[in-house]
Amino acid sequence: MFEELIQVIQDGAGSETVTVDGKSYITRELYLPPPEPQVTPIVLHTLFGFVSYVTQSGEVPASAKIVIEDPTTVCVLTEPTGRERRRECLAKAEAIVSGGFLFGDYMSIDRFLVTVQQNFVDGEDRAAMVKLVGTLRDEVVRTSADDGISQQVSVKAGVAREATAVVKNPWRLQQYRTFAELEQPEGSYILRLQRERDGLPKVALFEVVDNRWQLEAMGAILSYVKGGITNLPIFA
Repeated sequence: MFEELIQVIQDGAGSETVTVDGKSYITRELYLPPPEPQVTPIVLHTLFGFVSYVTQSGEVPASAKIVIEDPTTVCVLTEPTGRERRRECLAKAEAIVSGGFLFGDYMSIDRFLVTVQQNFVDGEDRAAMVKLVGTLRDEVVRTSADDGISQQVSVKAGVAREATAVVKNPWRLQQYRTFAELEQPEGSYILRLQRERDGLPKVALFEVVDNRWQLEAMGAILSYVKGGITNLPIFA
């Protein structure tokens, strides 16, 4: 009885090869060996460091390619290798960008002023926005009936007087969102004020979504990398 059971198992473990449309298949399940190990990419945080690695390390083959994945990531990839035909990333540049600004979040004036200056490049509109928000008074915030967007607020105009200021929109600001070596792409933002029952109004910034900045940033990366790496193809 035991010998018969062993024979049944052995018969079931057998396999046959069949051909369909000129291709051979086996009639039992097979398991592939573990994936081949891949190199751990070197992670850099500047385009200068990335270009220096590619041109000076001696580790990048002539068949490699540079791929700009997005406004914050660039990789140097090998040709497909191994039985799984995988490309290895030898090194990548990852930009350190601001990510702490909460768009649409009404915050206190002090918090808003600090956060704006941490996340946006100093420029004409940023300076004007900081000045406006920094001089807000505890008064009524009025919304224009003409367009529903413009607002009027009371601001400090001197030591002992105040004035009414119109909150313009949109604002053209440059958020830190690509590599530091590049000019940061400009975008449009809407500033809104919300009156509190007691105390100064709260302030929020809303981003006008326009993904063209990503193409602008990737084009700037392409120009920078091309200026330093001339012997490898670059794709964006």
